[in-house]
Amino acid sequence: MKNVKNTVCFLILTLVFALAVSCSSAGEDGDVNNSGNNSSNGVSVYVAGGWADDETMAYCYWKNGVRYDLPLPAGYEIDDEAIGIAVYEGSVYVSGIVFSGDDVIPCYWKDGTRFDLLIPADAYADRESSSITVYEGSVYVLGTYYTGSYETYNSTACYWKDVVRFDLPVLAGDAAGAYGIAVSGGSVYVSGVYWSADGLIPCYWKDSVRFDLPVPAGNDGVASEIAVSGGSVYVSGIYYSGSWSDGTFQSTACYWKDGIRIDLPVPAEAKGEASGITVSGGSVYVSGAYYTGNWEIPCYWKDGVRFDLPVPAGNIAGAYGIAVSGGSVYVVGGGINIDLNQQPSTGYYWKDGVRIDLPVPVGAQVYAGGITVVEN
Repeated sequence: MKNVKNTVCFLILTLVFALAVSCSSAGEDGDVNNSGNNSSNGVSVYVAGGWADDETMAYCYWKNGVRYDLPLPAGYEIDDEAIGIAVYEGSVYVSGIVFSGDDVIPCYWKDGTRFDLLIPADAYADRESSSITVYEGSVYVLGTYYTGSYETYNSTACYWKDVVRFDLPVLAGDAAGAYGIAVSGGSVYVSGVYWSADGLIPCYWKDSVRFDLPVPAGNDGVASEIAVSGGSVYVSGIYYSGSWSDGTFQSTACYWKDGIRIDLPVPAEAKGEASGITVSGGSVYVSGAYYTGNWEIPCYWKDGVRFDLPVPAGNIAGAYGIAVSGGSVYVVGGGINIDLNQQPSTGYYWKDGVRIDLPVPVGAQVYAGGITVVEN
């Protein structure tokens, strides 16, 4: 069980990730193409997310801008968005969290059919960690679940392979969270964080063996997404110090290659955060955002060079995931309009810096989570 001090540290962790939710622009509204159709370019773009209006909340995904809602039985509810998406042999897999009464249930859909994932009795799941991938026909879903009360809870990082759960080890009594998953050569890689006496430690597990990731002395850290390429392990994340309450908070976006940390540049005095990561053609691509005053600017880095992404006028936005195909860079994100009392929320993706809005019913809020690109 964790004490109140541990609870506060995980609330800090939640805040850091909430910040992410985590080039040049032309015209007042930024570059935009509302067609959402990339199939003519030889690829299909899939985005996981959700939408809500005064009467309905729905998980969904978009394929080339066409929305497909995901079914729920009567009595079930959803959270803001579906997080993970994968495509394998023509089937579409989307992961998320559903609610039934007091039960919080991790699950995934395959071509619209839902599969619930088991957690211990009286536990509840965390929607922030529900990435999904498919390898050789097996479905891997990432998760974190909590047990205990708010004051004395414990959290466990885990993943499911074909609905069988595997808990990920930390030191006895420590809490952990999982945020990214990859499978390569039959090995399962999971990125995340655990709380120890030294603070929040970013890490990854390979086949349940934990590897800690270094941050500067006096800093906490979080590992977000993970990719494996050429036998090397790449993990995106953040490290931070200080406090929001006294104005001393500082954060740095980074990634680790085989445990070596590479910091990602942002403007002077800005606070950075890295979300998704992928490797293509020997180059490392990381999505994220940085914060200047009250503004959040979405961006991505290619081999450490930053490219800012345009958003509508008056919006603050984050970038949550990244994919590369055929030399083009696809980043998923969304934001809010601070001039309209933070309404409506918007979801979109960028292709090579051009924003493509994701359609929902008129007047609905839209949320975008994961992205994947598949060659046709």
